Amino acid sequence: RVFVPAMNPDMWQHPAVQRNVAQLDADGWLQVGPTSGRTACEETGLGRMAEIAIVLAEIDELTGK
Repeated sequence: RVFVPAMNPDMWQHPAVQRNVAQLDADGWLQVGPTSGRTACEETGLGRMAEIAIVLAEIDELTGK
């Protein structure tokens, strides 16, 4: 199970989001990203979606491909 979070940097820092991410981690989900950079809402900071090549590489590693 993989999740790839991407959102506004302020939203990413919100305590409720961080609690939910911690729960997903505790439940065994693999998190890929977010990265820093310009987001879809034109903000800059942590919240940008990881590049698809990175996401696919993480999935390949997880599945042993």
